[in-house]
Amino acid sequence: MEIVYHHLDRQQFLRELVRNAYHHDFPVYNLNSVPVQAISRVARERGVKVLLAGEGGDELFGGYAWRYERLYRNVRTRRRWGRLLAAVMSRTSDLAHVTRDDLFLPHFRTTTGDVANCLGLSSGQFGRRARFDACLEAYSFVERLEERWALAAMLADTREYLEHLLNREDKSGMQASVECRVPLLDLEVLDAALNLPYGLKVRRRESKWLLKAVAARHLPREVIYRPKRGFNLPALEYLGLSNRLFEGGFWETELDLPADRIRRYVARDDGSFWYGFAMVEIWARLFLRSESVEAVSDLVGAA
Repeated sequence: MEIVYHHLDRQQFLRELVRNAYHHDFPVYNLNSVPVQAISRVARERGVKVLLAGEGGDELFGGYAWRYERLYRNVRTRRRWGRLLAAVMSRTSDLAHVTRDDLFLPHFRTTTGDVANCLGLSSGQFGRRARFDACLEAYSFVERLEERWALAAMLADTREYLEHLLNREDKSGMQASVECRVPLLDLEVLDAALNLPYGLKVRRRESKWLLKAVAARHLPREVIYRPKRGFNLPALEYLGLSNRLFEGGFWETELDLPADRIRRYVARDDGSFWYGFAMVEIWARLFLRSESVEAVSDLVGAA
C-alpha cells in the first residue's frame, strides 16, 4: 500500500480557498473543506477516481460522546431531581438559571449555507428547536427520557450537520472529477444505526462503542482506540488576509463597512468571525461582482 503525503502551504491554501468557494457556490464556513478539495485533486492527479469517506460515523454511532453524555446526564438529573432543584435553587437568584429548560436543550449545529448563518447574524433558534422537537417525536417509543433526548440529539446532528459534510465531500470531489462514496450511509446501515439503543452507541463515555467493537475484529487496537482528532489546519496562521480583499468590495460598497471597521469588530475574536467576513467577501466578488478566481486569489495574496 502506498502512502502519499501532500503539504498544503499557505499560498496553496489561499488559492484552494478561493477555488473552493467558487465550486461550492456559497461562502465556505468550514475551513477543512480546503484540504478535502486538495486531497481530491491530488488523488485525481494520481489516477484515483473513487474515494471512500467515513461521514456519518459520528452522527449515527455517537461520535460526539461528550455532548450526548452531558445531555443524557442533564436530562436524567432533571427527571430525578427537577422539582427539588427548582425549589432549592430558585431561592437564590444567582442559581435560578440552572433550572431553566434551556439548560437541558442540546446545542446541535445547523449549517444551511446562507450568508446570515455564515456570519452568525441569524441564530435560527426557533427553527432548530422545532426540528429537534420532530427528532424527539421520532423516538417517542423510547421509555427512558434521557435516552430519548440523547438519541434525538444524534438524529438532529444527522439531519443538520451531516448535510453540510456531504455537500462538502460531493463538491470537493466533483471539482476534481473524483467520486466520493460514504459506505456508512448505506440505507441498511443507516436504518440499523438509527434504531440502535443508546447503550450500544455510547457506553461508559466511550464513543462509537458498537462500531469500534466490530472494527476490533479487523484492525489493531491502537488504531481503533487512539484519541479522537479533528481534520484541522493552522487556519489563523494561514488566513492573515490583508485589507486589499475588502477595499472597494462587497462590504464597503454595498453595506458601507470598510476594512478597518471590520477589523475593529473582530479584534477580540478567535478568528472565526473574521473568517466569516472574508468568505462572504470572496463569495460576493465571485458571484455578485463576477470577478475571476485569479483576480480574487490575487486579492487574498495567493497569486
